[in-house]
Amino acid sequence: MSGRGKLGSTKEFLYSIYRIKSKEEAERQTLLGVLRSLPYSVGGMFVRNVETTGLFYYTVKTGIFDDFPSLYTLKRNTLLEQVMNDGDIYFVNSFSDVKPETGSFLSFLLYLDKGYKMAIIPIRPTENQLAPPLPPGLIIVARNDKPFQEEDKEYLKEITEENRNLLYFYLAALSCEKRKNVVQVSQNMLRRSLGQSNIPLSNLMHDYLKDVVSIIDSAEKASLLVSTPIGMKFLAVYGYDKTKLLNMPPISYENTLRWYHLPERDLLSGKPRIITEKEISVLGKFSVVAAAAEETSTIKSNLAIPVVVDGKLIMLLNLDNLTTPIAFDDMDIMLAQAMSTYLASSHELIVRQNNINRHEILLAQINLVAETLSDERYQVELLRKTPNIDKNTLYKQFTGILKHVLKSFHPKITKFAITKELNEDAIVSQLKDIPPELKDDVIASIKESLYRSFFLKSSGTYHILVIHKAIFYEENKRYHFFVISIKENDVWRESDIRYILSAVASATLFAKNLKYLSDIKSMQKETMLMLGKALEFRDMETKGHVERTAYYSQRMAEYIGFKDIEGITWGAYLHDIGKIAIPDAILLKSGRLTKEEFEVMKRHVIYGYELVKGIRGIPQTTLNVILYHHEKWDGTGYMKGLKGLQIPVEARIFAVIDVFDALVSPRPYKQPWPVEKALSLIKKEAGRHFDKDIVDAFINLVNGGMLKDFEELYHLPATAI
Repeated sequence: MSGRGKLGSTKEFLYSIYRIKSKEEAERQTLLGVLRSLPYSVGGMFVRNVETTGLFYYTVKTGIFDDFPSLYTLKRNTLLEQVMNDGDIYFVNSFSDVKPETGSFLSFLLYLDKGYKMAIIPIRPTENQLAPPLPPGLIIVARNDKPFQEEDKEYLKEITEENRNLLYFYLAALSCEKRKNVVQVSQNMLRRSLGQSNIPLSNLMHDYLKDVVSIIDSAEKASLLVSTPIGMKFLAVYGYDKTKLLNMPPISYENTLRWYHLPERDLLSGKPRIITEKEISVLGKFSVVAAAAEETSTIKSNLAIPVVVDGKLIMLLNLDNLTTPIAFDDMDIMLAQAMSTYLASSHELIVRQNNINRHEILLAQINLVAETLSDERYQVELLRKTPNIDKNTLYKQFTGILKHVLKSFHPKITKFAITKELNEDAIVSQLKDIPPELKDDVIASIKESLYRSFFLKSSGTYHILVIHKAIFYEENKRYHFFVISIKENDVWRESDIRYILSAVASATLFAKNLKYLSDIKSMQKETMLMLGKALEFRDMETKGHVERTAYYSQRMAEYIGFKDIEGITWGAYLHDIGKIAIPDAILLKSGRLTKEEFEVMKRHVIYGYELVKGIRGIPQTTLNVILYHHEKWDGTGYMKGLKGLQIPVEARIFAVIDVFDALVSPRPYKQPWPVEKALSLIKKEAGRHFDKDIVDAFINLVNGGMLKDFEELYHLPATAI
């Protein structure tokens, strides 16, 4: 009977092709097509050859083979492999046809013993197949009349060829349909990934796993693990108890490799692998999935696809079948690989977008540091805002940068701590609002981080990252900064930690340079004070005047809300620095100055201004005090004769302070005035010499206790007050 006589069967198969929804049904139709064309056939089996695993699966059986254990995996049998490799039909008519070197083939010897004759027919891919790779296989048919002869080969080849073409047509159509579905769901995932750096990767992957299972028929459940610095962590699951799997601690790389069951080079090359219940039972406690929860112990077959980028394992996709150990084949692998490629793309899109956003944030902070270090205006402004660079100031500046960067990682909790000693109690005492269930894990993580740059720990769905950075602020002295950031239902990746460490380095640079600026500021302050006090070595009558007026200036500035405290303090230090240029005959004259001598003395404010204005970063407030502190409210002062509000407020403040200190200070030619007498004179001069509002504020400040350290300031007994 010719195969051409089977056109009716061909048309029928073509008409029904889109009604067949599984590979098994297609294989059954192929097998039945061969059996219908074979006289005296009593049964047959379709054997799927899965190249990836090196296994033969008995997927379809009929007739005398109904009781054959098709639900079990058959390891490579040398006879079947030989037939597959030779590509020629092999007949088994008697025991003598089973050669010792081809293996015992025990399962079939029982059928030979009952007088059945068998033909093993290889089905190989064609060179022009529609959707490579499509799985090859074998068909085993049996009859019970006469033995198979050589002349039967041509006929068997012909009917097998016809049905093979139909099989590949169907599998190609099925493959194309599923590939189309892969592209559709994957494009949807990529669209969700694009431009949405804030989208949690875990949510995206949960949805995608559902799509994977819907497309790959053999997959009943799925899980996705993501690489972290401390192992592989469940990121998303489908079909399993999400709480149990996501709460699992990270799986070590060693145990992941055991689960993968192939050499490491295969894992890092992204090679798929299939294992069945036999291998899973042997793996036991090392199982990535089966050890996760009781329900996963029923896994019959697992397909694992490593997702590798630039030679690094970033994710591991697990597809599980709980029904049969022969679930997955090369078409499943092809589809799973395609979907894992999209997984990698989506992962990289989100990671790269996050990295770009974090680059921008970090760059902005680095630019701020650079501007602060290079722009004089920023330096002056920064130093004015932070007059005392202490622990709190460093803490504020250090955390300012990191808060912006860490926010882009969407942590649930972020805390900061600073301490001089490596003591976990001192650190923990600064942490507020840590959930009670996490407190022990946070403390343990802090202990582990004391002598390293970072430590990572998982606790259920929480992932704790502790960063530790030491900043030297004086020789052999340092502050220890700690960043505690906790994610929920998401993991810290290696790239995340690299970015945070970069941000910490930038914050450290900022804090260090802030300290350097503080040191410069202290040196400036000391220099200004020394310049001011240098005059006292020429004019011993004014000893202590500079320090006292600086003290009053600070207190007054604070009292009335004058912002440039540093500027007016430096003005107090340097207000009479111009007297250095005044001749000794005039400066040190014990009697009253002549009109001409007084004109020379008045020029000390000009000399002081010219001397100081060239100092880099000197505040205008300081210059105003030097130049205008002898101006009077009624316009009769010097050197410019300014009147009223024309006089800068800092000069009006200092004018009161300068006269007050001169009155209450002892001189060789006079006793110090009592405070009440000095204040009475100053009040009398309000509206003529002084600004009335400034006078009122000064008197209120003195009466409020500003001079409680009077005797210490003037080295006088309390009775002098």
